[in-house]
Amino acid sequence: MLASLRSFEKSAVVWVLALSDECERILKRISLPLIRIVPLRELLVYQPALRKIRRKRGPVEFYFTASPAFARMCLKKVPAKQLLTKLDADLYFYESPSLIHRLGKNHSIIITPHRFSSTLQERERFGKFNVGWVSLRNDRVGRKCAQDWEKQCLEWCHDFPELHRYADQKYLDAWPKKYPQVRILENSGANLANWNVGEADLRWDGRRVLVNGKPLIFYHFSGLRRMTERIFDPQWGQTSLRPSGVLLRKVFHPYLQALQKTRKQIGILPTEFGSLRYGGEAKKVIPMGFWKRLRRILRGEYLRI
Repeated sequence: MLASLRSFEKSAVVWVLALSDECERILKRISLPLIRIVPLRELLVYQPALRKIRRKRGPVEFYFTASPAFARMCLKKVPAKQLLTKLDADLYFYESPSLIHRLGKNHSIIITPHRFSSTLQERERFGKFNVGWVSLRNDRVGRKCAQDWEKQCLEWCHDFPELHRYADQKYLDAWPKKYPQVRILENSGANLANWNVGEADLRWDGRRVLVNGKPLIFYHFSGLRRMTERIFDPQWGQTSLRPSGVLLRKVFHPYLQALQKTRKQIGILPTEFGSLRYGGEAKKVIPMGFWKRLRRILRGEYLRI
């Protein structure tokens, strides 16, 4: 995500919340310009309430809770009237995101709808909008929104849906009516993902990917898992997605190749990708046999690079 963003926005300052020592160490190893590493301990100093919450909520729920607190912390760092954008780490940019900022130049808040495919409408119980991209301006409205969002998540932020809330995400449903100057980003090239790409018209014009006639700005690779050194699970089975050739060749393959290139450049060992730590416990991805991997690749369940 950082490398793709930097290829278009060379002067953008990016604050990265390092939620683990491993993350902080790897970010220091990357040493990209204008990247500001914020260790978790700094966020805990800014918002001490997170210390107690960290002991009561699961790791994923804590990450959700920390998200708006981190956004509000960073909002204090930008000049007045400037737009701050919260990004998920699993985004990849294919065009400059400056188009989004231009569309929201007169707005204090920019949010992106999920635009669920017709077969996935029931997923709106998790929220109409996606928190992969949330822009807040350092003005009265943006600061008020950030403050409210942080307070709500400190009070309740869990990994199951209720009527009007789910994690840090469903709170956004109320924003268009609750705050003035909210821009709902309807651009189909922004926040393309497995949950909405199934009914999108993807075409390659010889230079770029078009989504319903508009340039693909970024794809949200939510749920993508590395199964082995060269095999990835794109989680298409979760949305019954049948990928097109354009989606495979021009969207997923460039991203997977970029992951491989970055891994080699910064010297991350395969074992570092093979463990996922939650609550201090390392969960290993169990290796699959060759023929099982091959069958799943041929069925389109996995991708190999």
